[in-house]
Amino acid sequence: MIEDIEDRNEVNQLDPCEQHFTSTVLQQDGRYVVSLPKNSKISLGNSRDMAQKRLLAIERRLQKQPELREAYHDYLNEYLLLNRMSEIDKEVNTEIEEFYLPHQAVIRKDKLTTKIREY
Repeated sequence: MIEDIEDRNEVNQLDPCEQHFTSTVLQQDGRYVVSLPKNSKISLGNSRDMAQKRLLAIERRLQKQPELREAYHDYLNEYLLLNRMSEIDKEVNTEIEEFYLPHQAVIRKDKLTTKIREY
């Protein structure tokens, strides 16, 4: 014998899942727009040291290849000019939480025009 599934049309407005759904899901132009969950209590930790170590490692590796080193410096200068990165003060600001993205240079010796790109 197969049991019928009960049809429940009522929605409990006090249900936390229902509250989350109604506050984060919109319908615009026939499409659903869903906000991603965000936990504001997460701390990313100190990333400055890792970013600095990665940069120094890249610099050491490029010291053996002066032509590639110059291309890498040109690449970073272009990033500065395009405002894709910014120079920071040496002093660490503890007032605000900052996160540094370690740069990973991808060196492609076989390419003629773009030998270096970021990862």
